[in-house]
Amino acid sequence: MALLAAQSHPTAPAGARSGLLPARLLVPRRTAVGIRTAHAPVCLGTVACPPGRPEGKPVKSFAKNVLSEFGIHVSRSAFEHLDTHLMALIRRLDINCILDVGAHHGEYGTILRDAGYKGRIVSFEPVSAHFAVLAERARCDRQWKVLPIALGVRDEAAEINLFEGTTFASLLTASDYGTTAFPGKMRSIGKERIRTRRLEDMFDECVRGIGDPRVLLKTDCQGLDLQVLQGAGARLAEVCAVQSEVSVNPIYSGMSNTVAEFFPALLGAGFRLTGLFPVNRDRNDGLSIVELDCVFFRPPVRPSDRTGAALRALP
Repeated sequence: MALLAAQSHPTAPAGARSGLLPARLLVPRRTAVGIRTAHAPVCLGTVACPPGRPEGKPVKSFAKNVLSEFGIHVSRSAFEHLDTHLMALIRRLDINCILDVGAHHGEYGTILRDAGYKGRIVSFEPVSAHFAVLAERARCDRQWKVLPIALGVRDEAAEINLFEGTTFASLLTASDYGTTAFPGKMRSIGKERIRTRRLEDMFDECVRGIGDPRVLLKTDCQGLDLQVLQGAGARLAEVCAVQSEVSVNPIYSGMSNTVAEFFPALLGAGFRLTGLFPVNRDRNDGLSIVELDCVFFRPPVRPSDRTGAALRALP
């Protein structure tokens, strides 16, 4: 669930965590030729005519078919894959602080660094075993801060449910659909006491020392992403972009980040949708989307219009 991944951060291929069918993205025509591998799109430039090409068959079509046999998917643009779309957004909005909520082992932060992002990352991960891996990964990066807490609507102690699949840890319990869609992965293995905080109370600490904070908020909170945004209060108006994993077929009971709830809340808070990226599909029909990575941005508005608007818009 996250950047090209099917887990809470952002990163193995989308369907890897469960055996669900990975989603394929449709890319609009553009001028450059690129390839999509399991890791990242790569620009190819122009394609030369290969020897042995069937007479009359277009070079691009022939090359596309040959490369697809090796698991390489050719498109005329790499922009519409999540990782490149996100990096383009980060550059365009001058993002200099990314809040990685639901960091797991730090996969999302690692991909950001590998993609060339050099600004601040603040990762939140409440499960102690996961946090230990995250902290070690970020240890030598002075611009990557890690905090062993969850974010939500209030400051309180809570119990998080642990599942066989480590990326599924949640304050919620698995739904019947979830246990069917992710057989074995959503088998309960225990609970752990954690601490939740409001982002509104943590925001100053996250951006401290940045002269003009330009914040992207990434949430992958296993069904409670909307509560993280509600907990941001009036500070949500200072967030330039949001990336969240949104559910089409809820895998937890009581999820707040279903499409029906999440989209109206974000659009009502002044954000606009800039990208939709299927994370996985139902293994039974191979068509139904289970989860989507959704990317929103906030268009420029007058400061007087921003104050408190996000808080009033959220349910």
